[in-house]
Amino acid sequence: MAEVALASDAARLAEVARIFKAAARSVTLYPNGHPTIETTLSRLTQLTNPPALTSPLRIGITPENLLIDGLPVGKPDAVISDLASLLHSHLVGELTVVPGGNAAAWRRLLLLIERAPDEVRADGGIARVWADAGPSHVEIREIDYAEALRERWTGAEVTWERVVGNCLKGDNIDIPPEFVNAFLQADTRTDAIADAVTAVEKTNSDGTNLATRADTLIKLVGGVAKSVAGRSPDHVEPTMRDLSAALGRLSPEMLATVVQRLRQKAAGIDPGSAAVVERVVEGMSDATISGFVAQNVTQNAAGFAAPVERVVQAFQALVWDGTRRERLVSLAQQQAQETSGQTPNFDGHWRDVAQKLLKQYDDQSYVSESYALELTHARTQAVQIEQLKEDPSEQVEAWVSTVATSELRKLDIALVVDLLTIEKEPERRESLVQPVLALLKDLLMVGDFDAIETMLAALCTRRPGETEASAVERSVLERLPTGATVQHLVGHLATIDQSHVEQVKRVCLTLGEPVVQPLTEALALEDRTRIRERLTETIVGFGDIGRPHVEQLKQSPDAAVRRTAIYILRELGVSEAPPELDELVNPSDARAQRDAVQAVIRVGTHRAYHMFVQALTTASPASREAIMQAVGSPRDERAVPLLIHILEHVDHAGELGWAYERTLELLGHLRHAAAVPALLVVLQRGEWWAPRRTAELRATAAIALGRIGTPEAIAALTTASLSGPRGARKAAATQLQTAGTSHRTRDND
Repeated sequence: MAEVALASDAARLAEVARIFKAAARSVTLYPNGHPTIETTLSRLTQLTNPPALTSPLRIGITPENLLIDGLPVGKPDAVISDLASLLHSHLVGELTVVPGGNAAAWRRLLLLIERAPDEVRADGGIARVWADAGPSHVEIREIDYAEALRERWTGAEVTWERVVGNCLKGDNIDIPPEFVNAFLQADTRTDAIADAVTAVEKTNSDGTNLATRADTLIKLVGGVAKSVAGRSPDHVEPTMRDLSAALGRLSPEMLATVVQRLRQKAAGIDPGSAAVVERVVEGMSDATISGFVAQNVTQNAAGFAAPVERVVQAFQALVWDGTRRERLVSLAQQQAQETSGQTPNFDGHWRDVAQKLLKQYDDQSYVSESYALELTHARTQAVQIEQLKEDPSEQVEAWVSTVATSELRKLDIALVVDLLTIEKEPERRESLVQPVLALLKDLLMVGDFDAIETMLAALCTRRPGETEASAVERSVLERLPTGATVQHLVGHLATIDQSHVEQVKRVCLTLGEPVVQPLTEALALEDRTRIRERLTETIVGFGDIGRPHVEQLKQSPDAAVRRTAIYILRELGVSEAPPELDELVNPSDARAQRDAVQAVIRVGTHRAYHMFVQALTTASPASREAIMQAVGSPRDERAVPLLIHILEHVDHAGELGWAYERTLELLGHLRHAAAVPALLVVLQRGEWWAPRRTAELRATAAIALGRIGTPEAIAALTTASLSGPRGARKAAATQLQTAGTSHRTRDND
């Protein structure tokens, strides 16, 4: 039988969890200083201070249970499961409570816990936000998925050594199941692939030479791709992209040898594995290749990397096209300069490197012999002038800045924009397609959206007499949206501010329908919340054009993707269907449950409200509380019609009586005038056979009207205080007196 916590420890933990949840609810529903907050925080402080708590209380968190000193609660109460789910949604792995905390510190923590997990993660994660708040009696240990990955793969390095050893000996490739599983998960795939490639890079036993290790890497990459394709074909493309990025982090010697062995069709390499690796190498993005060059050249400038010749060999093996080489060398220079900073010898070192990287360039067909002599003489003069060092350093820096990569790019943009503007000959305009495409792709890579909008504006400007898009415009807009360019956009969405997000939307709308499909594909693969939200906003902006593509996402195996698709369709006015009942009553996925409640509020139909009441009736007590919490936590005024529907269709004296009372409280907090008639009905209605319950509901309804505080709400209280049942008159008069005191206090302040 599995070891569990002692009954006494479990009971104490349950009591702490119960008070914790009650306090969390009160700090979000009531203003600071409210008696309910003071009561719950006082009880929580009492439980976590001497004599009740004399030593640190270490609470572990799993998705459904809490652990005390590493031991789980045997049969957790619903409140323990709810608190575990809430903390786990914030990626809290362990909570240590040290005696000595006060009510103010607990309130700060509760307000942080009650924030949306995605919002907290966007601020850096709960551990970082809590640490930034200053020293406290509570220590939060956030789940580190990288560390969890290492703990799950006990002996991972030994396992990879075994795989690599089998490849070296010519045995069948044996990919362990735990690694295959890692390749199928977005949060572990990158680490698993990096570990695999690193294992081959470091293998140097038994005198293994470079060619043998390159063959091993080819066989291993082919085996990984084959294993992933056999288990889940949908994960092949993401795995191939990560494999391309991993190869870009190889040493120059290893990468050059791999490409050379592929080109030579070396004996002993399986053709299938060779074909896979060729596809991986060809799929290496410009950013990966330029980053490879920048990283190794920068290290070489510091004096501890491989010789530049090795980098040149690998670079020229990867890139054959001269134009692309020049563009990548320019990008690599910019990245290397950002990495190394303004070192004194960088410019001179880079000129030597760039010359070697582009050494196969031959200008003999363009430059005559006499002119070449003049160029040589001019170069000598330039060196002599430089040696004079008569110019001020500030002036030299200003001159050098005019030929920086960013300045040259501005000149490229100005030239292309001018050509698009003044060139009228159709054939000559069509010759601009390739330069415009190449420049736009570079701009997308670096995220210069101001320049992109400038170029697109020039491209899409109609000439006098033109009624439709030109051939150049159609060609560029059709060919620019690809999986690679959209990946650049997705990468920028994670870091740019909202103003640039609006620029991205405008750029996508200018590109038109061809970009919708890549955007929806990126959305289906994306698991980062901020990027998913921004992609959703962008797709919604296309209106009906995006509908057919979004419909395909409804069939995704990922529940989050399906919910996003339904949300987009609702925003487009296509779908009026409420969420499934299972999503409302499912306590195991708190996020899905919150999304389902918000979907009911957005749909706003009688059918959706009826389904909500049905969910309250059939759900477990814990799930019911979570549902009502999800209604009130965003403080969304659109929830008022739903709350009024609950008052009209839920029996206040039955099993859902607590939900009825909570609805009255929420209507008061939302402070919307539309709730006044429904609250007045509750205030004046009474049940002779349940006088205590009637008094409680009347008092709650009167408080809600007082919170709303509009002239209509005050008039309703006044009417109730003058006519109607005695209990209603008393509750209304009491609240009028309280409201009057509050108004006088505010006026005096």
